[in-house]
Amino acid sequence: MIEPTETESKETLDAFIEVMIEAAALAKTNPGALHLARSLCRLTDLMKQRPHENRICAGNQIKNIMKTFRLIRSKAGNAAYNMTLDKGIFLRYLEDGIPVLRLYSWEAPSLTYGISQKPGNEINLNQCNRDGVQVAQRMTGGGVLFHHNEITYSLVCSKEDIGEEEKVFVSYRHICAFLMYFYKSLGLKASFAFEADDFKNKGLPHELCSAAHEKYDIVIGKEK
Repeated sequence: MIEPTETESKETLDAFIEVMIEAAALAKTNPGALHLARSLCRLTDLMKQRPHENRICAGNQIKNIMKTFRLIRSKAGNAAYNMTLDKGIFLRYLEDGIPVLRLYSWEAPSLTYGISQKPGNEINLNQCNRDGVQVAQRMTGGGVLFHHNEITYSLVCSKEDIGEEEKVFVSYRHICAFLMYFYKSLGLKASFAFEADDFKNKGLPHELCSAAHEKYDIVIGKEK
């Protein structure tokens, strides 16, 4: 039984009821996804601190930062919508300077390709059309990514927002720390790709993003 306090607004209670209805439906159709969503709340809670206690958790260390992150939880969208919204969030950040963590999913199997790639050279577009696989361009670099039955995140911020010095090369170890903390809280053994013995072999460039490992890609059980 859940009994809200009298201080909660009607809008908050209505939103809570809507989430509970969606969770009940998800529990019937895809229990595994519900378990993942519940676990992901641990991650998003790290980004929802009070304004005077803004912080990023990095293992057992908590580093104070100056900015409050805006958290966006989007419903499942098509490939074009998801990529357009990510770009819009970035352009908005250039205006208001508020860093954003966005969590979202995909309404259909999708392929996204990097800004420097030509989709016709890397993807069989006719086959994708026949199979109902959506295709869209990312505003970032990298190779082709396949998205399906997953939760995706995008992070828009500056080095200052996460406590990095302006003249220091950005620390991806620092940026990914909250994800490492999240995976370990689930009992998963996560590590960075460069820590593997065969990193040199898997570190070679590839047109498929998942086929190559960047230095600070997170790996669990040898899978990116």
